[in-house]
Amino acid sequence: MGAVPKRVGGSGALGRGERLQGWVFDPAAQVFRLPDWERRGLVVLCSTRLGGVSRGPYGSMNLSLGVGDDPGRVEENRRRLAGLAGVTASRVVFAQQVHGTRVARIGPGDEAAPRGERTLPATDGVLVDRETSAPVLLFADCVPVLVHARRRRLVGIAHAGWRGAAGGVLLHLLEAARAAGAALDELEVALGPSIGPECYPVGEDVVEAFAAAWPWSRRHVRRQGADLRGFLAEQAARAGVEPRDILSDAPCTACDPRLYSHRRDGPVTGRQGVIVGLAGFASGEGDRAPAVEAVAEEIR
Repeated sequence: MGAVPKRVGGSGALGRGERLQGWVFDPAAQVFRLPDWERRGLVVLCSTRLGGVSRGPYGSMNLSLGVGDDPGRVEENRRRLAGLAGVTASRVVFAQQVHGTRVARIGPGDEAAPRGERTLPATDGVLVDRETSAPVLLFADCVPVLVHARRRRLVGIAHAGWRGAAGGVLLHLLEAARAAGAALDELEVALGPSIGPECYPVGEDVVEAFAAAWPWSRRHVRRQGADLRGFLAEQAARAGVEPRDILSDAPCTACDPRLYSHRRDGPVTGRQGVIVGLAGFASGEGDRAPAVEAVAEEIR
């Protein structure tokens, strides 16, 4: 079905306190990247609609098996994403995303599990502190929330639609990183491509759901437009992450034709994926992947 594009990567280092460069579109690989995080030895890619084999409204790099696309084409698209990230498909972990707040951890204390692709049940966040697994979460307007612990060498990702954002999924991911040994002053947060406030009017029920949990949210969540990235950035800062370590600028999925958008395209469309991980994956046939355990409960 065509050659897999070569892995995108980077080299060099970013000094403490320097601001992140932000999301950069790589036209050769047809993905968005975070070069600064890649230079620190992380795998970070956001796929687009481009570079896959799906057809029709799913064209062409749909990664979701749950939207009506041909499963064989989706599997090929997933294989291509793994190739771009430089990992074998057996290292990729997907999740059954339910707009909740559960975070699962893949860490060195987990027992070995059979190799092969895994799907975590009812999970909207994954934290990784070993090099043998790379979680992928899927999006078509919701916010990808990425967390990196510089010294502890942890990376995590969460899926934040309005329900997950209001429910505190970002805080659960931060707490999971803290529970895994990360210090607050080493945490960085990056928010990925997602719908912007100009394209996201919401009902009064959404406004009130945020206000009930977070009274300060009214400056971000209004009926004429919900700024989920703005809300999440302030939530991270209020949790103690340094503002200089919070990246909230990202493309709007509804405005950028390279990206899938449920709000723009309707229910029959695809999903892009954000893959994160630690560089240095082992890929031998004898390798075994870790099991997953939940480490974050309600913290508010």
